[in-house]
Amino acid sequence: MPNPSSSVAPLFGRMLICWIFIYSAWGQIVEFHFWAGRASDKGMPGVAAIVASITIQLVAGFAVLLGAQAKIAAAALFVFLVPTTLVFHDFWTLQGAARNAQIINFSRNMGILGGLLFIFTFGAGAYSIDALRRKNS
Repeated sequence: MPNPSSSVAPLFGRMLICWIFIYSAWGQIVEFHFWAGRASDKGMPGVAAIVASITIQLVAGFAVLLGAQAKIAAAALFVFLVPTTLVFHDFWTLQGAARNAQIINFSRNMGILGGLLFIFTFGAGAYSIDALRRKNS
């Protein structure tokens, strides 16, 4: 049986989980005014909210990807994702197809939150900047 502490699985898990944050941030950059408008529609300060969203998703997303302060980055993404999920995927206020689409989005985010909890709890794994720092200290 291989040594789980040298598994590449956490690396691949980090690559998969951070993808949605980095991709989402890129989408918010490309369609900045659209997303600022959506945030405003939800009662937030649109421009400030989207700038904060882009910043958190890029900085923490790349930190998780690289495994650099991964536990802190995962916690930041977790804290970011909870209110984002509750505000933007409020399926309980909708009916019909719109409700079903938001149930899927809400459920997807619940799964992502679970993955972030794993990173927060167990760290980035062997193939990470965090592991290199521990090895060199």
